[in-house]
Amino acid sequence: MATGLHQAGQPIPAPIQAKASLDPGSNVTCVAANILQRLGLSSSGQTTTQSIQGTAFVNLFVVSLSLLGPTGVVLTESDLQVMELSQPLSGIEVLVGRDILPGCFLIVDGPQRSVTLAT
Repeated sequence: MATGLHQAGQPIPAPIQAKASLDPGSNVTCVAANILQRLGLSSSGQTTTQSIQGTAFVNLFVVSLSLLGPTGVVLTESDLQVMELSQPLSGIEVLVGRDILPGCFLIVDGPQRSVTLAT
């Protein structure tokens, strides 16, 4: 997003922090509609997706996404295509999908009930 906006001579929106959760069942990262609206982004297209409720049409957006850990930025993906999440789930505004995972180490510690994401 930042690259395209910069090349077009448009201002780059200020970053917005949002609560995220890892969703390895999703092949695409999803961002809440209110976050995308606050960024002032226009949809880059539409697609269909499957959910518990059946097939749904969703808007696509191109964003720059940074994941923060206790010591700072863990990962940044620029120009990432995400799906619009129409309704946040229990305060979660970003569902990090499998599209992010190939660039990371994911450690799941079942007995400690913790997940570590690192690059």
